[in-house]
Amino acid sequence: MELIIYNQHYIMSDHVPAVAMEAVLKPSCELPEDTPKIKGYDFNQGVDLQAVLKSYLTTGFQASSLGLAVQEINSMIEKRLEPVKTEDNESQEIYKSPHKTGCTIFLGYTSNLISSGVRESIRYLVEHHMVDVIVTTAGGIEEDFIKCLAHTYLGDFSLPGKELRLKGINRIGNLLVPNDNYCKFEDWMMPILDQMLLEQNTEGTRWTPSKMIHRLGKEINNTDSVYYWAYKNNIPVFSPALTDGSLGDMIYFHSFKNPGLILDIVEDIRKLNSHAVHAKSTGMIILGGGLVKHHIANANLMRNGANFSVYVNTGQEFDGSDSGARPDEAVSWGKIRTDATPVKVYADASLVFPLIVAQTFALHADKLTASEKTQ
Repeated sequence: MELIIYNQHYIMSDHVPAVAMEAVLKPSCELPEDTPKIKGYDFNQGVDLQAVLKSYLTTGFQASSLGLAVQEINSMIEKRLEPVKTEDNESQEIYKSPHKTGCTIFLGYTSNLISSGVRESIRYLVEHHMVDVIVTTAGGIEEDFIKCLAHTYLGDFSLPGKELRLKGINRIGNLLVPNDNYCKFEDWMMPILDQMLLEQNTEGTRWTPSKMIHRLGKEINNTDSVYYWAYKNNIPVFSPALTDGSLGDMIYFHSFKNPGLILDIVEDIRKLNSHAVHAKSTGMIILGGGLVKHHIANANLMRNGANFSVYVNTGQEFDGSDSGARPDEAVSWGKIRTDATPVKVYADASLVFPLIVAQTFALHADKLTASEKTQ
């Protein structure tokens, strides 16, 4: 039957048009036998969180990206467990590093994640020395200490800024931070800045952002703090834009009350790059974008690229920003190796990073902590 238009009436034909047949029923090429087949978790098997997360790899979309990120980080961990002897000429370049591992893991994250409950996942990694180098923003430093002094609360994204301002409440997404928290932070910070300036003037101490963070981790003396554990485990924390936040406010106020404190960023870039240059292999885990993403990637350029890389962010590449750039762009710069298998997960890190930790570092905690104790 053919479809014929006659005086605006449609008459069906007995034959399907060949063009439609060819378009709809186009023959397929055979896929390789090892191509993964899509299959999600079957809850008839009961509730098994580890099995659910394992099924993400064959679920598709960003679930599969998360599954690949788990594989990539587990490869970092496997490599990290390989013992490596530190050469004498390298020990001077590595900042207070008690030992080298088969894979030096760089962890970067933006300040909002420390403001959120992701802080506890990060603290776990640092407490058990599962990462080797940290890069974050000023907010990623100060919010950790502020939380040791006072609480952050859950609010709502739609709360009006004008009303919150009149009440002295600051909003970070759907988190609420009373302004009094920053007043408490100032009371805690000022005596430390006074002492740092005194040591600079009387002992010749040359402060850098990483040395300042190390000192603040010692002073907070609180096991809830990420940077307390960074201090205890001699994990360097780099924050080249340390003045871009409340810490900068404190340093600004202090410069009027007791001027003269100097922070040297040149020494820090030497230390950060040295961790990459002298590593046997490197892994990058970067949550968010901006400064922390590029600072770690650029350090790895100094060794012709990282061996393992995982990005977690919601950025897109079409504005040309590094924040949204896919890993392949970093390959073009030499920041990720050409033979690497980097992964980007397009997701809010607060949703997925605790799941990633559960399937990687926490899953292999016994081996990682045993390795640490033998060093």
